[in-house]
Order: sequence, then structure tokens, then C-alpha cells
Amino acid sequence: MKAPLERSPLADLAATARHASSSEVFWNTGDTAADLPSSVPVQELKAHWARRLYMAEATEAELPVDEPTPDQPPVYEKPNSGQEQTGGVVPYPLPITPAHPSPKSRQPTKHTFAFNSSLSLHLFSYATKSDSTPIFYTNNTVRGTVELVVKGGLLSWLHSISVRLRGVMRSVVGVSNKHRAAVFMSRYQTLWDSSLPRLPKGKVELPFSFAFPNICELWDNDVESPPSFRPPGYPCFFNYDLMCTVKYKSIKSNSELEIPIKYVPQKAAAPPSPARALAYEMRAAVPGPLDDPSGWMSQPIEVDMRAFGVRDVHISCVFSLAGPLEYARSAHIPYHLEVTCNDEQALDLLSHFSAFSVVLNRQVVLRDAVGQDDETPLDIVGRGRSWLIKEQNRSSSFTRCLEGEIKLSPQVMQGFSFFPYFSLRYAVHLRIDAAGLSPLDSRKDNARAWLLRVPVAITYLPHSDTPAPVSYAPPLRPGEKNETRYIQPVPPLLFASIESLDHPGFSESAGTD
Repeated sequence: MKAPLERSPLADLAATARHASSSEVFWNTGDTAADLPSSVPVQELKAHWARRLYMAEATEAELPVDEPTPDQPPVYEKPNSGQEQTGGVVPYPLPITPAHPSPKSRQPTKHTFAFNSSLSLHLFSYATKSDSTPIFYTNNTVRGTVELVVKGGLLSWLHSISVRLRGVMRSVVGVSNKHRAAVFMSRYQTLWDSSLPRLPKGKVELPFSFAFPNICELWDNDVESPPSFRPPGYPCFFNYDLMCTVKYKSIKSNSELEIPIKYVPQKAAAPPSPARALAYEMRAAVPGPLDDPSGWMSQPIEVDMRAFGVRDVHISCVFSLAGPLEYARSAHIPYHLEVTCNDEQALDLLSHFSAFSVVLNRQVVLRDAVGQDDETPLDIVGRGRSWLIKEQNRSSSFTRCLEGEIKLSPQVMQGFSFFPYFSLRYAVHLRIDAAGLSPLDSRKDNARAWLLRVPVAITYLPHSDTPAPVSYAPPLRPGEKNETRYIQPVPPLLFASIESLDHPGFSESAGTD
């Protein structure tokens, strides 16, 4: 996917990170051993790296180099990282305190659910309130206590007491909106049965505890347990519940207490490149694709458009996303745009911050039993903000560079795939929306179609051993709005082929709601 880019003298320096001890790192420069000490403290290396690589004091935001005129958008200076020929190796993993320390273990919240005066269940989860739906995360333990009042007479003839954790996939079928359900995960634990000593009369407490399964078996394959997923408007969703069942010998009716629970798997994003991580730590400018090619994923774009409706222009772009294409919710997706055009007027139009639409789209893909995919329409869940920058190591007057960020809402759900039926995917899309430029054939329905699609992964947590990402976006400009979007469900959708989801590979049918 990477486009061939010219490498600067510091490209290899930023890419060849080594593991260094927490006390010292070693120089790797073109100087002779007699000119340099054998080892240098970490703090001195960081200062040396900042002076050489960024040639400026660490700042949280880049500074404008010129006062913008009414007809000229603000331009932000990109410090030159290519003038120095030598420098220190970036220590990685960085010997710093993580910016995202693991939170202290939260005390579990106790939930109480009652079937009647004789049967209740106390459950401990990681929800914030006792009256909320119980929540469990990756590697959590499901534990609690079944409280039963054993009475005399027929109700004392107990057969068994058990709890069961169940995961159910439900799908909307046809125009009648019927629900079809299938169990994909079940964990069963017997707390007492008739083979054990008889329970005494009165209140009895039976504890239970088992790990929430992060992996479930589907068609003899291990599959990650999907998260609880039930937004309105989607034709397929996943539920979990915990059921306590008390069976009696003398009567046919059983006591069943069903408790809905939520499961939220927590994946962490992959670490950024060493140069980007160090820039975040020092609040310095992040090296671009030329200086840190391993830290960006780049793809070229070639497109012909019509300027002012009278002449055709050819536009070359290189669109780069910060690697490794995994981003935590509540963070942001950095991108870089290099635009080349021999038409100066068209290039000025392309240099405006609103010339490119860069968005994060969400899409649900359903696959039926015969392997046919149905895709929902694209749902925009994030929109990028761009700004023009000056990069001193670019000499062409027909090339402009923009940087930007897509701010991720904390409501963005972690992407997942429940093979082979269901996947929730994210991708960054790009198109040109510059005023004065139009497609060559504007009569086509897809004239303003997306020029580029880059699949990305959205995770629940950031990487724990790297500094927190820094936003370099300038303040909002006049008339510009904050583009952090409130996530709304897409309109209700119907899939004709969804009826074939009741594949025999599932363990059992859960009936119809």
C-alpha cells in the first residue's frame, strides 16, 4: 500500500529503533568513537534528539509563520527534520512513565435480582451503579450468590439448582421483522443437585464463580466472543444473559431468573512508531512521511478534474495515515496529504482546509450460509479537520502539504468480527470537494464518489506503554464547527438473505421472541 517516497537523511534514524535500558542508551552516529562518549544518559539523548530532529523547542501546537490574509488560509510551519545528517537512536520502548497507566482495580458493584421472596441472586460486576445492567470486560470473573429459601412440603423436594451464562445471536427475518435466535456460547454450572446432601430448611446461600469466556467455539473453530451489540436499526445483534434455574421433583414448573448482562471486550491499539511516540512525549512536531516512513501508511491518488468548468487539470496526491492503522476511541486519527498540480489556481483551491473530505465510516457486513455478503450503507462517525503546513524540505512550488486529524468520539464502538456471519468495520475515506473543481463528468451519479478507502481498526483502549496522543489541530477557524460526531444508529434495514443465518453449526435454537 505504501507509495514510494523520497527518503530524508533521518528516515533510517527514525525507523531503526532499538530497545535501550532504562539507565542509558548508546550513540549511533557517523562520528568516531573518540569524539563521543560510550554511553549517554537518557535525558541528554532526548534533548539532543529534540534539537537535531525538530530544531525547535517542544511545543504542543505548531505556530503560524505568517499572518493570514482574508484570501489566504493560515499556513503552519513544519519544522525541518532533514538538515542534520546524524543523530541519536530513538530509545524504544521509551523509558518513561506510561501516559495511560492501568486504572486501580475498581471495587465490583453488587446487583440484586429477585424472582420472588424465596429466590434471589446477588451478582458482582463492573458497572458503575447497582441499578444498571451488569457489565463484564475481558478476563473478568462472573461471580455471585444464589439465595434460596428452602420450604417444607412439595417445594422442599428440590432436584437441582444451576446457573448458566449464555450468548445469543438474534437476527431480523424478512419484512415481518420476526426474530430468529441461535445460541453461540453457553457455560453451565450446577450449584446443587439431588445427589448431594439435602439442603436444610430456611435461607441457603450458594456461591458461584467462573471466568467470562473470551473465546467461544463455532464449527470447531475458536472465535472471539463478540461484544454486546444491540443498536436500533441493525438487523443482527448479540445478547448475553445469566439464568438461574431451580428445578423441583414434584412439580413440573421450574423457577427461572433471567438477568441480561453486557460484555465489552477491551483491545488495546498497537504502539505508534518510535519517532511519533517520542514526539508525543516531548510535545514536539511529529515527523512526516518523508522523515518517518515506517510510521505512516501511504497511498498515491491520481485524478483528473475540471477547473472552473473550462479547463482540465491533473491532480496527484499522496495520502498517508499514521501507522499502524489502529486507533483508540476518544483519540484521533492523524493524516497527511501531499498535493501536486501544475495549475497554480487549482493548487490554491486544493490548499484550502475544506478542499478534501476525510471521514471515518462505519459499516456492517452480513454473510449468509452460502457466502453472499450484504453491506449496510456507509455511516459517517468521524470527520477530519485539515490545515495547510509548510515543509522546508520540499522545494517544488507545485506541491502543497496538509495535515489533519479525525477526532474519535468516545461512543465509537470497537470493531469486531464474528466469523463468518457478522463484522463491524471501519475505514477512512477521502474525496475532493474543493470549490471551483468538479469531476470531468458531473452527470454521473457517483461523480463525487470516494477516491480512496483505507480500512482501519478502532480499539477500546490506547496502547498502555506509550505516551498519550497529542492533538496538533489549530483552534477552530471562523465558521468552522467541532466535528466530533454524536454516533447515531443508521435507519432500519432489511436483508432478504438473513433467513439463512440459522446454520446447523450453532449449538441450539433459542426460539423466537
